[in-house]
Amino acid sequence: MSGRFEGADGIRGLACLIVICIHASAYFFPSTGTLLAGTGKIGVWLFFVLSAFLLTSKFMKSGFGLKSTISYAVGRILRILPLFYLVVLIYYSKGWIGLETRFDIVRAITFESGYGHLWTIPAEFKFYFILPLFAYLVIEIYNRFGLYLATLGCALLVVAQQSIWPYWLTPENSVETRWYLSSFTFGIVCAIIHHSFRDKLDDQKADIIGLSIIVIIVMTFPYFRNIIFGMPIDKWLMNKYLLFSPLWMLFILVLADGKGRLGGLLKNIVFRKIGEWSYSIYLIHIMIYALVTQGRPTSFLLMVVGIIGSVLAGAVLFYCFEGPMENLRHKIQSRIFRT
Repeated sequence: MSGRFEGADGIRGLACLIVICIHASAYFFPSTGTLLAGTGKIGVWLFFVLSAFLLTSKFMKSGFGLKSTISYAVGRILRILPLFYLVVLIYYSKGWIGLETRFDIVRAITFESGYGHLWTIPAEFKFYFILPLFAYLVIEIYNRFGLYLATLGCALLVVAQQSIWPYWLTPENSVETRWYLSSFTFGIVCAIIHHSFRDKLDDQKADIIGLSIIVIIVMTFPYFRNIIFGMPIDKWLMNKYLLFSPLWMLFILVLADGKGRLGGLLKNIVFRKIGEWSYSIYLIHIMIYALVTQGRPTSFLLMVVGIIGSVLAGAVLFYCFEGPMENLRHKIQSRIFRT
């Protein structure tokens, strides 16, 4: 079995599409905001779980030596910060998403405050500082005592996290990592479970489990909750990452290798490319929406143009800036291991 996760880029692309499509609906048709309240965060929580899964899997392969740790730190900094800082300056130049003063810039680039959709970057980036410790402890337990004790340890860790920072008290769009530690923990445990069961999952199980999770998640949308369960159309979803993170963990577990028809769809060139460009797309998509509307009456056609424009703009940003930075990152990391 290859060490590469063939479905990972497609899963990342799916997360990106969830976010930008939900944001597009709310941006171009504000009246749909209540019907979709919190659903965009479902894609963000998928990003959180997937990120922890992939990074922990890398540590399982590379170990926790000095070179691996330094390479990891350099990689995360160059992967996240340069493009983030560039986009902050772009939004500031237009006075969008609340970035209106130089003080706002300082608060944004130091991760003291989240502006618009950019709140997710500080929350995830801060976790990168403690992920090696979490991953080391979990992998050590896994190697010494086996999967079940390692999984139990992660479950107890989630219980401890929730006893201190319960999900129902999570501030909306918080940049503080502590509120989302449980999501990242599910990603870490997903890595060790996947390592144990990777060869035991077949295509049929992957399709059944993957499609079931998608159906369950769609049923939690405010509109469908109201129709199916009679629940009020409200912001119930806004802080329910503890519900969705284990679902996404299971989704990643069965589809990270692109198994089954659903995995084949995720390996499709469209999903893979959107996944490859997802960071750029995510950062820039609100700017594209603002440029497309420019105060004009909205329409479904404009919304489609905004979504496609976001993907294309993200691709341009990727090839002009993010891609070269990625090449630089890989060169530096290679030199670290050769030194």
